[in-house]
Amino acid sequence: MATRCSPFRRRCALLACLLLAGCGGQTSSSPSATAPILVETAPAALETLRRTLTLTGVLQAPEAAVVVSQAEGDVVAILVREGALIAAGTPLLALDDAVERAALASARAAQEQALREFAARRELAERGLISGEELARWQSACLQREAELQAAERRWQERTLRAPFSGVLGLRQVAVGDRIAAGTPVFTIAQPGRARLIVAVPERYAARVGVGQPLFVRLPAHPEQRWETTVAALDASLDPRTRTLAVCADLSGLPPELRPGASALVELVIETVPDAVTVPEAAIVVHGERASVWRVRGEVCERVPVQLGLRAPGRVQVLGLPAGSEVVVRGQHALRDGRPVQRRNAR
Repeated sequence: MATRCSPFRRRCALLACLLLAGCGGQTSSSPSATAPILVETAPAALETLRRTLTLTGVLQAPEAAVVVSQAEGDVVAILVREGALIAAGTPLLALDDAVERAALASARAAQEQALREFAARRELAERGLISGEELARWQSACLQREAELQAAERRWQERTLRAPFSGVLGLRQVAVGDRIAAGTPVFTIAQPGRARLIVAVPERYAARVGVGQPLFVRLPAHPEQRWETTVAALDASLDPRTRTLAVCADLSGLPPELRPGASALVELVIETVPDAVTVPEAAIVVHGERASVWRVRGEVCERVPVQLGLRAPGRVQVLGLPAGSEVVVRGQHALRDGRPVQRRNAR
């Protein structure tokens, strides 16, 4: 038996037919699987990379000494101020020299008298009035007086203590009025502007250190500056307590106010790769223990497995990729082998 449809149902059925008729020849739109992907690229470059050890060193004065008195006596004058920059031979301290001055004057008078007597005897010898042997005795006496004068001068000079070399004075250890013995420490002195750097290298790296290897040094008091030098010498053996090898380097051009004993932050170069192929860190894609980069050839990309090597700020050495290759640094997440790409802000 036929059933009758309500007007509302007939209108809905008609509308559905019209919609099907209008859409039946179309399919749902979606981006093409071969549409280029927007990426940023950068070249693989050649550069020199260094593997370094970061260590702490200490500065020592290349020339430093404790200046000691050469004689016994009473201190009558301090002739320099502490901390002064002085030249070699500068008088530092004076001892009472009354006895030595008197002895020097007596020795000088005796030597002058001996010279006069020898001159007179030589005239007599030339006239044949005395023998050659007697003249030789007078000459020997004259030489003896000369030696005594030199000894008296040396003892008098020892009453004034002088700087053994140019440098900066430390604190004095005596005062005016003190009676000091020979060998008493009076001042310390060190050369400014230069230093010997001592660095302790751990045992496992000792075999990789040699004379001539580069060092880069920073000082806490001058963090904005960096000094470059090379290893000058190695200790003959490891320290049995710390199991480290003492390495020495010379530094110059240091601030004059820098004192021996200052610490230094040291980067010791233990490996240099002169022609390393590097890429930006952003180009590296890591999957577990494997690394790769996306290389662009023409207008398509390909995945290239690489091995990672040394690192520099913002860049990584890669093995297995030729220098000059164009690698993707942004946009890797949507890439597939052979997929076309479009460069944006290529560098």
